[in-house]
Amino acid sequence: MKYANINVMKAQEIASAITDAVDACKRTGKGHSVVYSEKLSAAVSMPTEPHLDEYGWEMITNITV
Repeated sequence: MKYANINVMKAQEIASAITDAVDACKRTGKGHSVVYSEKLSAAVSMPTEPHLDEYGWEMITNITV
């Protein structure tokens, strides 16, 4: 497992996106990924398919049902 040091802002972004991903998994019954964009300084939750790393997003974690 890879660990990284991150600042408070990025940690808050990721924590919020993880909460969104968990809620989306419960609501849809499908896996969601948490990804981060350095350019946008934002973390977001998106459906796991298609593979989001192909679009330049930094994959943080996948939440499965």
